[in-house]
Amino acid sequence: MLMSLDKHNSRSDLMVEQLVGTHVSFWEHLKKTTSPLFELLEASDNIVHLFAGQKNVCFIELREKGIVIHFKTGKNDDALIIPFKKLNIFKTAHHYAIYSEKEFCKMPITHSMDTFFEKVNRARNRALGNLNFADDFIVPEA
Repeated sequence: MLMSLDKHNSRSDLMVEQLVGTHVSFWEHLKKTTSPLFELLEASDNIVHLFAGQKNVCFIELREKGIVIHFKTGKNDDALIIPFKKLNIFKTAHHYAIYSEKEFCKMPITHSMDTFFEKVNRARNRALGNLNFADDFIVPEA
């Protein structure tokens, strides 16, 4: 869900907290729950229109039930809110791609982004019940 975040609007904060959880504590934040700043390589039309010719700098915040991709667009703080159940991450030879319903973002591959996306995948596995697909192929004994 793409939305404009306002520090003075408790309704938008409540909606974000319901979708992806609350902000992490200070101690959790020290464990690097945010990605480094990066420039988007490509994005869906709704996201591209947010920047309107400005530099497209953003970062990703990891929360307990999803991620928040923050877009710094002038004076506004817009974000793409993605619960883990709607999050799809792909890695190609040249970029990472994040998809959620109609929206997508592509960002460059760096060592720090590799490390961050490993954390996102571990958090998603914990939140969604640590799916183990090998169990699907075990035939129970009679």
